Amino acid sequence: MALTDAMTSPSRLSALPVELQKDIVELLDIPSKLALRITSWQFSFLIKPPTHQDLLAAERSAWAMARRLFACQDCIRLRPSREFADAMKKGPKGLNGKEPHKRFCIDCGLHPKPRTTRYSPGSEMEVMGKRYVICKFCKMYTSEVGCVGSGLCGDCHASCGCQCGPTSVSMAPRSGSSARRKRARQREYEDEWDLPECYDEHFWECYDPAD
Repeated sequence: MALTDAMTSPSRLSALPVELQKDIVELLDIPSKLALRITSWQFSFLIKPPTHQDLLAAERSAWAMARRLFACQDCIRLRPSREFADAMKKGPKGLNGKEPHKRFCIDCGLHPKPRTTRYSPGSEMEVMGKRYVICKFCKMYTSEVGCVGSGLCGDCHASCGCQCGPTSVSMAPRSGSSARRKRARQREYEDEWDLPECYDEHFWECYDPAD
């Protein structure tokens, strides 16, 4: 159940007794709860943060599928498709896979929680069909990849003495160390989908599960 036309204004809903508010909230689906929870401190307190299981159920809704949202097991958020490696969105970790609960986003993979193992130096992945690497030498996450399987960025691969040459992403001419560092840290996601006009990238990331 979604918010009805009569209750689309949070101010009208907040005027009701708390007991009625709770009863109404219990009838809402996860997307509506998320939308209502960020409207005020009152509803942020009243509506509990979604669990990972809640988000796994929500990602299969028409609302989430239309926006290509996936749940991350580490940050407990629904995030756009481009925030996940392609391997995380298909096979066992895909929507119809057996292990979607093991899916994690790129940010959580690059900055794992204590005592967890995620991406390590030398890891290569595809994001929206484009190859990225966490260079095992300079430890930078970049789309300037050396030869596939080398685990090296373009700059480190060029200086390692390998004669095979880059086979993935063409390397731009060097223009100074600062420029290379800036390019290496830059994440250039290329989303080929046209999202609806109502798309708000901040919407499903603006709540904190720790609240």
